[in-house]
Amino acid sequence: MVYTNERYRIAFQAIRELSPGSCPLPAAGGDQELFEAAIFAHILKPYRFGLHPLRIAQTRPYPESLVLVVDTSERLVFDMLRDLLPSADREGEEVQGVEGLRILRWRDDGLELHRPGQRTLVRLAGAPHAVWRRAEKQVVDDLEDSGYRACWRTHPDAWTEVERLQERDDEGWYTGLARRGAWLASGLLRRIALFHTTAIPWAADGWRGLSSELLWKFDLACYPDLPPRMEELAAALTDPRFGLPMQTSARSLRSPRRLRLAATHGSEALELFFAPWEADGDQWMADLQRARVVRERVERVVAGVTR
Repeated sequence: MVYTNERYRIAFQAIRELSPGSCPLPAAGGDQELFEAAIFAHILKPYRFGLHPLRIAQTRPYPESLVLVVDTSERLVFDMLRDLLPSADREGEEVQGVEGLRILRWRDDGLELHRPGQRTLVRLAGAPHAVWRRAEKQVVDDLEDSGYRACWRTHPDAWTEVERLQERDDEGWYTGLARRGAWLASGLLRRIALFHTTAIPWAADGWRGLSSELLWKFDLACYPDLPPRMEELAAALTDPRFGLPMQTSARSLRSPRRLRLAATHGSEALELFFAPWEADGDQWMADLQRARVVRERVERVVAGVTR
């Protein structure tokens, strides 16, 4: 399935388990939606080079949980945990990472994350158990060296006071706008595989902009000798059954490489810039095998073969 990049058997079984009339690609709601939106915001780092644009190979969405299958590189697993796991400075003035996020349990291929006191669950999978354990320990060691405390270690079953204080401080207009638009961040995270099953970027850089509207923006690094497949991505994202309640904005016409989608009902928007950029940077060329794998995958997408 192009939206999740799941294997046919897994996707088919998940659809069979849904109740009659349910959407084949269910949306999150309530605390789960907010949790996924916070995770989405924290994994958007500038051009982390992996096998997939945002280090996520597959998603498995369920009504009350989400599975993210990440790239198996030990460095990228470390980056993912460092971005998500919350830490506080010694003065108790600032929290980095997702407030309230905790490790619920370890699994053979990853770990389950949640927020204590809320019905939330996101599972990270894709790498062996030992890789996740080493990465988590390295995050803790780095935090201690920097004078930060690992909130998920000091309070494994509850929020810290500084996390609660920061959350209360975030009740203003700016954060309220982002929370009202959590459906878009959560919906994009559940469909993030489209960035490599339908479009052709080899890396992505995303961020959230807030003015009078919630706007998610992405720079997508694309091979300059291949078609960017903007129309195909727009069609998938706005599909009436599997996509999001969005439509192509007239502002997309201002640039031949810029795609803007606007919420059908609301002020939220998504803007994608398909930047022609050769994959020849130092970080990228340091792993020629990875570069070849990504190039071959992109060529299969262009040829219409997703597997």
